[in-house]
Amino acid sequence: MNPETAAAALKRALDHDPRNGPLWLLFAEQLELAGRGTEATAALRIAIETPEVRREAGAALVRRLRTEGSLPEALI
Repeated sequence: MNPETAAAALKRALDHDPRNGPLWLLFAEQLELAGRGTEATAALRIAIETPEVRREAGAALVRRLRTEGSLPEALI
């Protein structure tokens, strides 16, 4: 399955279960693979609010921010 198709399927699942942290992480990963970095960052910002994946989402968000060149925000 290509990243665009996977991202679309995950988005549909998230529409039904928006508090599913692991799905947000997978969604962000597929968005990044599809070259949709800004949307991946937004998904990680949502995932970080989910206690069960907060640490993993935080680490992934820092990596994304560094990739985007947002070093000051990544350091915070």
